[in-house]
Amino acid sequence: MIGTVVGVVVLLGSLLLLVGSIMEFVLVESLRNEEVLVRRYWGDRWRQGVRLFGFRLVVRLLVLGSLAVLAALVVVPAAVGGGPGPGAPVGGVGVLAVLLLLPTFLVLALVVGLVDGFTTVFVVPVIVLEGVGVLDGWRRLWPTIVAHP
Repeated sequence: MIGTVVGVVVLLGSLLLLVGSIMEFVLVESLRNEEVLVRRYWGDRWRQGVRLFGFRLVVRLLVLGSLAVLAALVVVPAAVGGGPGPGAPVGGVGVLAVLLLLPTFLVLALVVGLVDGFTTVFVVPVIVLEGVGVLDGWRRLWPTIVAHP
């Protein structure tokens, strides 16, 4: 039952993320043409929205995977009987690893937030203007970011 509920929530969240990705292109196209034609722009831009959705999904899965690694460093030793504590060397190693990897995770979260924000604000308009993919949009934006930090 819990698995079904989690599956439905993940599916619904993914569907909303997909619709939101496509609607970003609809918004930019509406602003560009000064005319709101949702169905027309949706039909014109849905492929680019799906690519943006895939890009965001991969980025989020990287963050989720790194969080799972951090959690596993504590949960696995505790599950095999070496739980955290002063008399448990395996658990101590797990807690030490989490403390060492936590700053890495925080930096990763900051970078992912910046990438997602820059993608929304700058890359999507580049994609609409030049008709390129997400990675090509980033390739066109990156020299500007480097030249004007």
